[in-house]
Amino acid sequence: MVLGGFVNQIVRIDLTNQTYSFESLREEWIKDFVGGRGLAARYLYEELKPGIDPLGPENKLIFNVGPLATTGAQSCSRWMVTTKSPLTGGYTRSVGGGDFGAEMKFAGYDMIIIEGKSEKPVFIYLGENKVTFLEANELWGHPVEFAIEVIKDRLRDRDTRVAAIGPAGENLVRFASIHSDHNGIERGGAAGRGGVGAVMGSKNLKAIAVRGKGHAPLADPKGFHEAVKKQVAAYQASPMIPSFSWTGSQIAEFTNLAGMFPTRNFQKGVLENWKSIDSESYSDIRLKKTQCYACMVHCGSYSRSAPGKFSGIIRTKGPEYETIFAIAGSVDYADRDYVLEYDRLCDDLGLDSISTGVAIGFAFELYEKGLLSKVDTGGMELTWGNYQAGLELTRMIASRQGIGDLLAEGVKRAAERIGNGAERYAIHVKGQELPGYDPRGAKSHGLNLATANTGANHNYGYSTQEVLGLPFPKPLPEGVDRFSTMSKGDITKTNQDFTAMMETGFMCVFPMQMTPGIENIISEMLATAIGIPEFGDVGYLEKVGERIYNLERMFNVREGMKDDDHLPRRFIEEPMPEGPSAGQVYEEDELLRQYYEVRGWDQHGVPKAETLQTLGLEFTLSY
Repeated sequence: MVLGGFVNQIVRIDLTNQTYSFESLREEWIKDFVGGRGLAARYLYEELKPGIDPLGPENKLIFNVGPLATTGAQSCSRWMVTTKSPLTGGYTRSVGGGDFGAEMKFAGYDMIIIEGKSEKPVFIYLGENKVTFLEANELWGHPVEFAIEVIKDRLRDRDTRVAAIGPAGENLVRFASIHSDHNGIERGGAAGRGGVGAVMGSKNLKAIAVRGKGHAPLADPKGFHEAVKKQVAAYQASPMIPSFSWTGSQIAEFTNLAGMFPTRNFQKGVLENWKSIDSESYSDIRLKKTQCYACMVHCGSYSRSAPGKFSGIIRTKGPEYETIFAIAGSVDYADRDYVLEYDRLCDDLGLDSISTGVAIGFAFELYEKGLLSKVDTGGMELTWGNYQAGLELTRMIASRQGIGDLLAEGVKRAAERIGNGAERYAIHVKGQELPGYDPRGAKSHGLNLATANTGANHNYGYSTQEVLGLPFPKPLPEGVDRFSTMSKGDITKTNQDFTAMMETGFMCVFPMQMTPGIENIISEMLATAIGIPEFGDVGYLEKVGERIYNLERMFNVREGMKDDDHLPRRFIEEPMPEGPSAGQVYEEDELLRQYYEVRGWDQHGVPKAETLQTLGLEFTLSY
């Protein structure tokens, strides 16, 4: 069977021996997992032996794109990295934007599987049907942007797209990220979460460069282009997309007004002077809008800081809300230009801005509680509002200097080493630091953070119903009350499975969540692009999303991860002290009971045999 949407090629790269080979996709897996996130999870489960060291040569990095990339479908050309996380020890997938994913497809690759470890630093150039290994000694230790520029100069092609790590990845910071360029000159997207940059660094791989001019076929070109017209019309009719297009994800006003903007390491839910970092505060410094490949939303932007201590800094794609929360809330210092400087540092050094900020907030609270002293911090006073210390800790984490070496391990491991009750202040799930939503103020969103297979991840099942007030796709007699526990298991499962379904294509979930009825259009696009009639049935694709979620869960179970769907005790035992969410706690027992019941999992968070059999995942029972 000839399938559309795919170029039907995987390149498998052995860094140890500097060899490569080509192979076709496992077509028998496409019907069950479609592509994108689902197909990568299936390959990882099949090929990775349980119990291996995430930072050892046995781990694999899977870069892939979905079947709708480069087809003209809007916001469907993102790229993903799938691996075993050095932060959690379990499954992770991390998503990037910009043009890198599209260029992979143009170069003729649905998937890049990277194995082994190079003896010396290298970068890889992938042209059409050719892989070149190039030394990267002179790039090692340099920031991301510098490395990308040098690589483009060496290749003498400004249209080459590059995904690279910074010093944080080289130094095996467990939450290091991978960053790509955009339009050949601009900062693009980042695969930020889960420590994928550390895995890349452990392999002595500085960067991957891709260039090509090919295209994937379409099974039904006429039908597909009609479906894309419907998608464009749906985007234009969406009441949410115009504001999202202008501000991106700068939603500090939403979370502060709801009383769930994490401040002082999640001690409270409102940041003083928050209007100085809301979306409107950035309006006068946005230089122009930008976008990922083939996306009419244009949610990214360049910003230049105002005259002052950080004058002249230029950014793209933000800063995103998560970056705003991560440093402004963690240090309790609301300053627009300070956020921009932190954003610049994280991009240059190759750091996940979320985990970095939470690690900094953790250190600040330990200092407040007397568990860290000036001796531990190298003389720095980690007092709330000390933004200079926040920036310095960012640099120290990336270089693993002083206390930065400890924080680079993530808050879970750092707390275990510090002891003396430090674990109480380590805000994580499964080892991954929480994003910018206090779960006491949005119970379904909190339940998603607790049960995410990757560890706490807002984009794994975002509760738009609670955070943004969007309607739930199924009728709920009681409606959606963010403080209530009613129906939260069902809401969370639906959102998680929807995200997994969207990421098969591979669609950006933000505009998809903001566009009513988009799932019907996406199913039509997948069916006409690939040529499998079943994909035209939304119910079939929803089952695919559920299958993916359970497969990822079984990857973790095989690694020995059970009974770990727990939020920090702070949210369960300490009521929100003030603000619009005052008095709220996260009702863990009831929320998990609901969720496990609707998932068909046991009380340990393990899928039951009958659930796996119903989903066609019997092969996972032999672990």
